[in-house]
Amino acid sequence: MKTLTIDYLLEGRRLGYAFTTPTDGIDADALKTIWRRTMPRGAGWGADALIGAESLKCFALETGEAALCSITVTDLRDEVGRKGIRRAVITIGTPAQVQTILLERLAALPVDI
Repeated sequence: MKTLTIDYLLEGRRLGYAFTTPTDGIDADALKTIWRRTMPRGAGWGADALIGAESLKCFALETGEAALCSITVTDLRDEVGRKGIRRAVITIGTPAQVQTILLERLAALPVDI
């Protein structure tokens, strides 16, 4: 399995979201799909109550693999002070590998959830 990370860059020439792990060996079309589909949409991510909240997304890639995206709301602020900056960790594997991870995560949830 491969792991990618998308973080918000606050320093350097190019501010904003970017892959912060090497993308070598990952199909270009798959990278485009990952970039477009990873982050949850919508406004309101800046609410203090959401800091630490996690979103989980899973989708198929053109390569026949699956992407499992774990997105966490951080306490960071962007260069103009907006809250709701997110960090994404993307695991790429076969559909069976991703299914196993999802089932393990489900089994680890507290019973009351």
